[in-house]
Amino acid sequence: MLQENIKYLKYAIELKKSELANLKKGIKELELEIDKTIANYASLTGCVLTFKQKDFLSLRFGVDSRGGKVTYKEIGQLKNITVERVRQIIKKAMDNIEIFLIKTDD
Repeated sequence: MLQENIKYLKYAIELKKSELANLKKGIKELELEIDKTIANYASLTGCVLTFKQKDFLSLRFGVDSRGGKVTYKEIGQLKNITVERVRQIIKKAMDNIEIFLIKTDD
């Protein structure tokens, strides 16, 4: 009886690990979709974003030639500015996109 319980518990643990792996994969896919959506809005709203803002969003959300996300620190190093300045530029760009979407929703 004890052996059966141990086998069942091992099976249950493996099943939970598999479920967790699938959830993590699903979360990662959702994060990628969100990033793509943000990047698409950035490209669609070119009229409300400066070149610098589009450039930073493209780097940040992985729609540049690198193909992957770039951290604020890496953007700062590329552009020779502080991480805080990168954060400010990206925040302003996101605010502009939000304003654009609110205006177009009316």
